[in-house]
Amino acid sequence: MSLSRRTTTHAAYRPQHGRSLMELMVALVIGFIILGSVMLMTTGSNFSGMRSSTQSRMDEDAQMVLAILGPQVRMAGYSAVFNDRTDGVAYKRFMGPAVRGCDNGFANAQAAAWRGDTVQRHSDVLTCAAGGDGPAISVLYEADTLNTVPNAAGDPTDCLGQSVRQVPSSLQSQAPTAAAAFVTAVENRYFLRKNGTVSDLLCAGNGDNASDPFAGPQILIPNIESLQVLYGVSNTVVPGKSATGINQYNTQVVGYLTAAQIDQQFTAATDPDNDRWMRVVNVKLCVTIRSEKQEAGEPTAYVNCAGQVITPADKFLRRTAQATFALRNRSGIF
Repeated sequence: MSLSRRTTTHAAYRPQHGRSLMELMVALVIGFIILGSVMLMTTGSNFSGMRSSTQSRMDEDAQMVLAILGPQVRMAGYSAVFNDRTDGVAYKRFMGPAVRGCDNGFANAQAAAWRGDTVQRHSDVLTCAAGGDGPAISVLYEADTLNTVPNAAGDPTDCLGQSVRQVPSSLQSQAPTAAAAFVTAVENRYFLRKNGTVSDLLCAGNGDNASDPFAGPQILIPNIESLQVLYGVSNTVVPGKSATGINQYNTQVVGYLTAAQIDQQFTAATDPDNDRWMRVVNVKLCVTIRSEKQEAGEPTAYVNCAGQVITPADKFLRRTAQATFALRNRSGIF
């Protein structure tokens, strides 16, 4: 009995042993490794999510540029056919070149406005800048409540939602009625404006806006690194078509030219009775959008408008989109 008690008493007062310093250090290291792995996975997941979101946004912006400009190019030159003229020929209230481009922007984008002048054509009103922010394109067509977004008063509008005014029609010299002598012509001008190292796409319209119809352009799409505009042209006249008729040029594209090349190659000497911009059959657009911040972990390659794979020196992300749009409303000149 006494032996058993002594054993029990000895066991009850046995000294307790804790963890050694080495064991604690190993445990801490393992904990830090696990915590670091979790943080790394979380950071990588957030970075991947941000990058994916940025890429999606750039894709949307690139497609939006085409979605804005494409329908405008398709509408260029539209006008209802009017076949009750005194000469018995089917004409339109608005005829003539409905597209005008400049490679370096318009020198007078917010000053000049076509007002239905039958002598000075739409393409002659605008002049090109020697150097500027990038390409610019102007489109002109007869506006109504179906091909524009009408305002609260039910009037057709320009790209800024401004009510479009009436101007003298191409038919004014032979119009059978006073109403036929006027046309509601909308002109929308799209151009780039530098914003740091990228550009914004802006629009100015000829709707009623104080005394200057092209005052106060508005930004449509930001962060555009480059915009390329090429014009598909035809260089032959359809046999038997008058210079004042509809579609005197055929619709076969023989090449793509810049705005400067059109102005240089087709002059008054080669087109004494026609307008060089009447040769335009379609428009090829290509846009490159750049991310707002340098979100890539390393320089990221992209395909530019020339189809070349480019690896930039910075860590911005880029997206390129392109499409070709036909002018559906080829018409004659004034």
